[in-house]
Amino acid sequence: LVVASPCALIASVTPATLSAISNAAKHGILVRGGIHFERLMDVSAVAFDKTGTLTHGLPSVSDVVMDNQDDILATLSLEMYSSHPLADAIVKGIRISYPDAPIPQASEVQETAGFGVSGNVNGSLYRVGSLKHMSSDNNSFVAQSQKLASEGKSLVFVRKDDTVIGLVALVDKVRDDAIALVQWLHQQNIQTIMMTGDNPETAHHIAEIIGIDHVIASCLPDQKSQHILELEEKYGVVVMMGDGINDAPALANASVGIAMGGGTDVAIEAADIILVKDDISNLRFAIELSRKLKLIITQNMIFSFSVIAILVTSNFLDLVNLPLGVIGHEGSTILVILNSLRLLRLKKQ
Repeated sequence: LVVASPCALIASVTPATLSAISNAAKHGILVRGGIHFERLMDVSAVAFDKTGTLTHGLPSVSDVVMDNQDDILATLSLEMYSSHPLADAIVKGIRISYPDAPIPQASEVQETAGFGVSGNVNGSLYRVGSLKHMSSDNNSFVAQSQKLASEGKSLVFVRKDDTVIGLVALVDKVRDDAIALVQWLHQQNIQTIMMTGDNPETAHHIAEIIGIDHVIASCLPDQKSQHILELEEKYGVVVMMGDGINDAPALANASVGIAMGGGTDVAIEAADIILVKDDISNLRFAIELSRKLKLIITQNMIFSFSVIAILVTSNFLDLVNLPLGVIGHEGSTILVILNSLRLLRLKKQ
C-alpha cells in the first residue's frame, strides 16, 4: 500500500504549473490559470491587433488635407466625442495647429464602431471616419489617400453633406520588439496574422515592415471574433493579442487571449493572459515557459511511474521492507517537486 501510493504522480503537474505561473508573474505576465499554459504549448498561429499591440498605440497627425479652416475645426468638434484612439490623436494634432481658434458646437452626434462619428456642425452634416462608410463624388482625395496609405499612414476621411472634403493622415511607430518577436515565431513555424481596421495599403505596408505572414485589413470590430474562429479551424490553437474594446470578443473566443496591460479594462477582463508592462516580447517567454512546463511534467510522470513500478515489483519479490518503501515513496515525491521548482529559475532570453 505504501509503495503503490501515487503521491509522486499526483505531484507531477500542480507544483510545476504553480512554478510556471509564479515565474511568469515575476516577468510581468499574469496568467489566469494553468490551462492557458497547456494551450500555449501547442500554439500554431498568433493573431495580432495592429494599433497598440504591434505599434506603440500613440498615433500622431502627419497630414491634414483640407482647404477650409472651418471644416478642420468641425472635424475637431466631432472627434472630441469619439472614443477611438485615432480621434484623440486628431484632437491633439488640430489643437496644436489652431490653439486659439473657437471650436464650433456639434449636435446630434452619433458614433458607429468601425466606421466613424457623425453630427451637425454649422448647419452641415459632417461624417469623420473610414472611406467605405461614405459616398463621394470627389475622387481627388481618394488618389491622395493611396499615396499616404502606401507610406503606412492610417487615414481618416471627412465628409460634408454628400461630398468628401478632406482627410487626416496619422502615423504610429512600430514597436522594435514586435519585429524580433515575429522573426522568432517564424523560426518556431508559428504563423502570424495581423487584423486591423486600416485600409489594405496601410496594413500591408506595416505588415511588410514587421514581417507578418497574413493580413486581414478593413476588419470591423464584430468581424474579428469570426476571423478568430476561422483561424482556429485552419490552424488549431490560435493566440490573439490585443488591447482595445474592439478586441475583447476576439480575445474571449481565441484559444488563448493575451491583452496588453495598458489596454482597456474590457480587453483585460476578456483575456486569459495579461502583459503588465506592455512588453510584447513577453509572448516569446510565455511560450518558452509553457514548453518547459510540458517537458518538466513529462519528466515527472515518467519518473513517478518508474519509481512506482520498481517499488511494487521489489515488494512482490520481497526485496524491499517498509522503511525502504517509505524512503522510496516519499523521496520520489520530493524529487518530483524539486524538479518542478526548476521552472522558477528559467530566465528570459
